[in-house]
Amino acid sequence: MLGDSSDIEVDEVRCENIAEKMSVMKRLKQRELERRMWKDRIKLRRIKERQKITATGSREAEAQTEC
Repeated sequence: MLGDSSDIEVDEVRCENIAEKMSVMKRLKQRELERRMWKDRIKLRRIKERQKITATGSREAEAQTEC
């Protein structure tokens, strides 16, 4: 009978460890996702800035051509 109860305890510890590992993995995935989202926001901001500069440069070039 001792073998049966110790097996149950070991199984419970294993389940707790698995749940804890999954929780840690979810937090890491969340952090990685947040980091990727932050990088994407920065990239988008830079793209928009370049588009504004390009659009402004095109308008100035057209204005100079018309004169």
